Amino acid sequence: MMCPLVVLDPRGALHLAVGSAGASRIRSALLSTLVGILIDDLPTRDAVRAPASTRWTTSST
Repeated sequence: MMCPLVVLDPRGALHLAVGSAGASRIRSALLSTLVGILIDDLPTRDAVRAPASTRWTTSST
């Protein structure tokens, strides 16, 4: 399974294009990368290489 994702700026111009393979982990991988780039202002390379975020997991307790 693969998932491409395109982010456009307010004018409709391409801002970012990313994608991921990984079955059930696609959404969390893309979300962690997007948060790193768009919110934490990381360079793309650093956001992609960053460890998986645990902020998107829920506690079972």
